[in-house]
Amino acid sequence: MDEKTLLERIDETLKPFDDHVFYGAVPVTSFDDADPWDFIVFMREDVPVSANCTSIARSYCVVISREGHIPEGLEEEVIDAVRAIPGIKLANDREIEYEYTINPHSHEAVEACAIHFRKGAKV
Repeated sequence: MDEKTLLERIDETLKPFDDHVFYGAVPVTSFDDADPWDFIVFMREDVPVSANCTSIARSYCVVISREGHIPEGLEEEVIDAVRAIPGIKLANDREIEYEYTINPHSHEAVEACAIHFRKGAKV
């Protein structure tokens, strides 16, 4: 049996938190106009290389989106779950970022939270 890739593990880890988990971007056809923008999307980010070029830090971002607001404590639950994947750490050089927009169909505010993670690797 093949071992799961890190992306598969992240996907599997996030599914208990939301019925709508996507990799890379949210497909336009995923929601009807009346649907709230409640989802989680995860993606790869730039990969920093060490100064002596002997290691890299694979970088990943998890974005939680909720119409209205993200329930208190959900960010911490997601952080704890993703950090339980062997080798994954919260990126200590990145802040947890919040952004806001308006869903043009519901006219409701949407809160999005971006959480950054890293996993080191030798090259």
